[in-house]
Amino acid sequence: MENRSNLSAALYCLVMVCLFLPFTSVQAQNLKAYEKAADEAFAKKEYYNAMHYYDIVLRSKKTPGVYYKYAESCRLSYAYDVAEEAYKKVIDSKDKSRYPMVEYYYGLTLKHNAKYVEAKRAFKYFLDRYKKDNFYKAKAEQEMKSCDFAKQLIRKTIPESELEFTHLSENVNTKFSDFGGHEVDGVLYYSSLRFGRKREKGEKKDKTLSKPLVAKILSTPDHEKEKGKEQEDLNLPYEHSANSALNYDGNYLYFTRCSGKRSDSLRCEIFRSEKLANGKWSAAERLPNPINSNSSTTTHPNLSWNESTQSEWLYFSSNRAGGEGGMDIWAVELKEDLTSTEPYNLGSTINSIDAEVTPYFDVKENRLYFASRWHYGLGGYDIFSSDNKSNNEWGTPVNLGLPYNSAANDLYYIRNANDTTGYIASNRDGSRSLTKEACCNDIYYYAELKAYPPDSVVLDTPDLVVEVPPVLDTPDVVIVEVPVLDTPDVVIVEVPVETPPDPTPSTTTEVVQELDDLLPLSLYFHNDEPDSNVSVKFTNTAYEQSYAYYTSLIEDYKREYSQQFDPERAAAEQGVVQQFFDDKVRGEYNRTQEFFDRLLEVLEKGAKLKLYIRGYTSPKAEKNYNIALANRRVSSLKSFMMRYKDGAFKKYVDRKDLILTEAMLGESLVPKGVSDDHKDPSNSIYSVSASQERRAEISVLIQQ
Repeated sequence: MENRSNLSAALYCLVMVCLFLPFTSVQAQNLKAYEKAADEAFAKKEYYNAMHYYDIVLRSKKTPGVYYKYAESCRLSYAYDVAEEAYKKVIDSKDKSRYPMVEYYYGLTLKHNAKYVEAKRAFKYFLDRYKKDNFYKAKAEQEMKSCDFAKQLIRKTIPESELEFTHLSENVNTKFSDFGGHEVDGVLYYSSLRFGRKREKGEKKDKTLSKPLVAKILSTPDHEKEKGKEQEDLNLPYEHSANSALNYDGNYLYFTRCSGKRSDSLRCEIFRSEKLANGKWSAAERLPNPINSNSSTTTHPNLSWNESTQSEWLYFSSNRAGGEGGMDIWAVELKEDLTSTEPYNLGSTINSIDAEVTPYFDVKENRLYFASRWHYGLGGYDIFSSDNKSNNEWGTPVNLGLPYNSAANDLYYIRNANDTTGYIASNRDGSRSLTKEACCNDIYYYAELKAYPPDSVVLDTPDLVVEVPPVLDTPDVVIVEVPVLDTPDVVIVEVPVETPPDPTPSTTTEVVQELDDLLPLSLYFHNDEPDSNVSVKFTNTAYEQSYAYYTSLIEDYKREYSQQFDPERAAAEQGVVQQFFDDKVRGEYNRTQEFFDRLLEVLEKGAKLKLYIRGYTSPKAEKNYNIALANRRVSSLKSFMMRYKDGAFKKYVDRKDLILTEAMLGESLVPKGVSDDHKDPSNSIYSVSASQERRAEISVLIQQ
């Protein structure tokens, strides 16, 4: 029987921020194969790959539908010039009405290209025709005002005699993303995407490899003369490590660690390492709940000292419940033993319904710096500051203006201990890229050469001012960094990009076929879950509860399964277990919800459908027990589906527009070799081969 392990659940916290770009290859040489590869890459949020494949398709198939998908891939790969041209092809076509979001995304792209008059016109055209009262309407209205603001803001530039602004050399910046620069004892620490897979022994040199990019923390004592080298104490072979930030007294480095090989299943959480006497860093420890969260993203750590509370405070970005929308900035007081109170949201003055990320709190200025995609700015993310008042009250956000901000994405503001220098990250013109048009964040250094009074000017837009930040005449200040798993090119943060629906297929049958192509989808369970040690066929345990418990056990799974191997292989096998949780347990959970959203859209249009749900178990039990367990897993999946979005499926099931058909297979289809030995829990419970059999699966969708 699948008995629940007596091991207590290790607190495993999910975090977000997206961050890698695997390069896949297309084997088939025909047009249809390239288009399918492009669609699949886009669905996985591998936008650079999708852009490449759609470009090939467009050489022979110049339709509005392909141009639209190509434009979306370009925009999300930060190839704004190319995206602008592709959107214009759709707008000029006879089929423009099929793409109701095209003017909205065209407007965003024009704004990124600093064409503020044209961008405002595109947003107005969109608003004149868009009748829904939702995020897109509010965002378009905000962007129209932001375009007016940007035209005034570009008139305010800090003279070169007062500010030195430098693009760091190729010793630091690569053609992939480099971000989160800050100094530790005079050494530059930063994050960079690097290829994580090398050619294996015996592989032919001409063999095409899938080479995922993995974020690493690097350092260099002199970035003008020495290339950055990986901080081996902080990086792991199969996981992303990024966004490092030093605490106030310099004895701990906080950073984000992420697992997963696909953008749509990547999860991150905040860790810290202690500085050792030999200059190295200790093994990383995960920050506990409620700092991290089992059900949301937690990233971008920044530490500061609070004189009034005589304690250290952690600022971070998260999309957890209770925020204003999207990624928000939160704060929490830290104790020496890492215990904390509940984090609190900084509120609507700072946070918006869009994304706010990469916080950095300057203790001496009593001022928060952060990046936002909502407040009035020049492009996508702009850097803002806000003065801290009493009782969590914040001043109106101030746009730092040129050259800190640009029409591209600007994030990761950090101020060094000397109060006059620091770093930002940006994918502005001049940043190194995968191609001449697309991508990626680079690190820029600024040095204030002349102290000047605050030159704050209220512009002709409500709620925002533009200010040239003053240089304070104060010595040494501890440096705490802002981090992000970034957004340009694929990353991390990239927290949040709202992607529009693909062009609507011409028939319901085509839509149903597209949905069926997404199947099978599986929800996975811990051993003997839900409701262990019972023989009933139904359960009241919500799948969300089972999922939270299962993901909390990841460290137990890695430890218990790998203990049977020698140390070298154990590390590799832990990576395999980690990948299963990232790609399958979490990834399938997220993809199932996306499937539900698309299924509801089809049902709303009048489709009548039948969905097959199957239950599976591992072989570690007698047959009748496993059949009952498989029934409970199907029951859990159905319950999850029927509760989804406040019971949105109920009316369709009640009137038989949607029929759910069950099949309890138990262990009948378990592959040979999966252990059922009760005395060998390492393999019968904790192995990936056993784990992947414990699931409920949506297998087939057909029209009635």
